[in-house]
Amino acid sequence: PPCPMILQVFFSILLLFGMAAPGYWLARRQHIAPSFDKDIANLLMKVVYPCLIFRTVYQRYTLEELSAVWYLPLAAIAIMLSGLAIGHLASPWLSFRDAAEKRAFHYQSMMNNFSFLPLALLPSLVGLDQAGNATAILLLAAFGADVVVWSAGVMVASEHKVDWFRSLLHLFSPPLFAMYLGISCRLLTDAFDVTGFFNAAEASLKSASTCGGKFLDTLELIGEGTIPL
Repeated sequence: PPCPMILQVFFSILLLFGMAAPGYWLARRQHIAPSFDKDIANLLMKVVYPCLIFRTVYQRYTLEELSAVWYLPLAAIAIMLSGLAIGHLASPWLSFRDAAEKRAFHYQSMMNNFSFLPLALLPSLVGLDQAGNATAILLLAAFGADVVVWSAGVMVASEHKVDWFRSLLHLFSPPLFAMYLGISCRLLTDAFDVTGFFNAAEASLKSASTCGGKFLDTLELIGEGTIPL
């Protein structure tokens, strides 16, 4: 009989701990430098994850499909703001040590793991054959969550006056820029029938015999390192 979904989720999360175990062991044995965590995080957020986003969004969506799922970022925004509202409604009934703890409660009421954990669970929940399409849906929804994190999230978590310019600059971080670029290239390709680099790449994905095809295949290969990292 098929494995119940709750067990699929459990074993997928257990697999994540298994992937993390070698890194933990190396750190405990001091085989890696203390700065390694920061270096690997920079590699993930500035190179590997953006490659996954661009490749997935550009390949998996068409102009018609993008127009049909416009609500996904808005749904993510609504979910997070609903959590924030519930946190505010519940806080009068709770006791906090200080204002900082109250802000932390409001922030955690709003936040959820909207990206990396769901990415790891998708193959088990939808199957490997549908994981690519599900990843595209997840990444588009995560865009809305990022907007909330760097706007309402900053305002909730900050004790002092918010520097909105610096906060909103995070909306142009490498992962989000890859999202904008992937959507823009997809729109240009479909709406204006662009016959340049990306069109040639799309037509040659199966053989990967042209520069464009190899470029997108390289992005896919790099992006697959997102979950292990």
